[in-house]
Order: sequence, then C-alpha cells, then structure tokens
Amino acid sequence: MGGAIAALTVLRLRSEAPWAHEAVAYSIGTPGALSLNLGRRLAEERAAYTVVNGSDWLPRTSLPAARELVDDLVGLGTLRSLLRGASGKPSAGRPLLEGADVEQLP
Repeated sequence: MGGAIAALTVLRLRSEAPWAHEAVAYSIGTPGALSLNLGRRLAEERAAYTVVNGSDWLPRTSLPAARELVDDLVGLGTLRSLLRGASGKPSAGRPLLEGADVEQLP
C-alpha cells in the first residue's frame, strides 16, 4: 500500500504546496487504489511511476475486478444449478476424496 499512499500524497502536494508542483512518486507493485480519473491525472502530469512484475497479482486487484469475479462466480453457480436440474442429478455424483464415503477405522 506504500505506492498508493505515495501517489495520493503526490496528488495532494502538487495541488496544495507551491514548492511541490514538480513532485514525483516512484513505487514498485502499486495496488489499484485510485479512481480512474485520478489515475489519468497522474499519467497526464507524469507525477507517478510504478514498476510491476508481470506475475504480481496485487497491481491488477481492484474493486471492479473483485465485482467481476463475484459476478462470474455467481453466474457459474447459477449455470451449474441449472445444468444439474436439467440432468436430474442433485450433485456431481462422486466424492471429493476417494474413499471419503467409507468409514475407516484406525
């Protein structure tokens, strides 16, 4: 979260402190914590630079991405329920673990 705080600080300093009108923030793996408008403003003013590893999940995480994930999961659950109802099977028909339905004594 340090990169997001740095970006917000640069925005505020640039708008309120005359001595900081050319302030710039540098960060690594900054999470998506700003609105689209603030992000565009940072880009236009060249006020923040961030480096992101291609495998890093945090910079790609945002509220819209979380909402899309929840919508996809709900849609998947609804689709599975419809398919199960159409096929007449209440469940997938096999236990999660082999032998889980058999009692095992020590």
